[in-house]
This record gives sequence, structure tokens and C-alpha cells, in this order.
Amino acid sequence: MILLIGSGTYSAAEDFCLAFDQAHRGIKIGTKTSGSTGNSTGFDLPGGGYGQVTIKRDSYVDGKEFVGYGIEPEIEVETTIQDVIEGRDTVLLKAIEVLKDR
Repeated sequence: MILLIGSGTYSAAEDFCLAFDQAHRGIKIGTKTSGSTGNSTGFDLPGGGYGQVTIKRDSYVDGKEFVGYGIEPEIEVETTIQDVIEGRDTVLLKAIEVLKDR
């Protein structure tokens, strides 16, 4: 089984990624996740600004932190600007390649 991850993976998707990782049932391909639980609180800042901070602490069972760091893929694949221009999903293509090789 392959799980595609990236910087857009956060909140409940990152919780799923953590459970997937802990189950040792497949590999993660893409880029590091965002490192956010999605549980935050907001507050007003001087001058009309607004800020948010994460208020929930999550970690692996062994205590390894991912909030603020992200969850690393086993196979890192970066999408380039050229990939986007040409409509190419390099992460998905790598996943297909890995599955074909197994």
C-alpha cells in the first residue's frame, strides 16, 4: 500500500498518516507533511493583525514529535513548476512505478 503525502497533508489527514506509519502497512511517497494538527486558536495582534498557534500536542506512540516538523516520506518526490505546467503528477507516477516494481 502506498500513501501519497505532502505539505497539504495536515489536520485529520496527518492523523491518518500517523496511524498509517505506526501500522507499518505500506510506504509514504511525496514530501514532508505540514506538521500541524489543525487544532489552533486565534488571537488579535496589535495594529489589526491576527495570529494563530497550535493548541494540541500529538506525537508518535514512542513520543517522537511531528507537530512543527512534519512526517517524512520513505521516498521523497518533489513536484516542480514544470510538472505543474505540463500537468504531470510526478508523485503519483512514482507511486505507480514503485507498485509495478513489487
